[in-house]
Amino acid sequence: MRQADPLTNQPSLFSPKNRVELDQLIAPLPDDSEQLSIAVSDWYQKHPQILEAQLELLSESSDSILSQKRTPGTQQGSVKPPDKKASKQNLQNSIQQSSSSSSSQSSSSN
Repeated sequence: MRQADPLTNQPSLFSPKNRVELDQLIAPLPDDSEQLSIAVSDWYQKHPQILEAQLELLSESSDSILSQKRTPGTQQGSVKPPDKKASKQNLQNSIQQSSSSSSSQSSSSN
């Protein structure tokens, strides 16, 4: 299943300026998933192309979860979705990784 994370799945959507903005946005925030989610959501509203990609990934992800085969005799699928709690460290890692992968993609295309 694809992660619903455009930083990982579509790093080319994020300019170096976008990555710096996100990093600076989350740096002063506490490691609180609600505050981080609100801040990133507000940032997405100012970046409609990235917001659209995020919504598309979320839709694909939820469709994938809903279409999983059910374990006989249960209400649940046999495969659990990954338990990836939104955390400051996860966001910072995603920003760094997307920056690295974007840099390697642009240098290999030259």
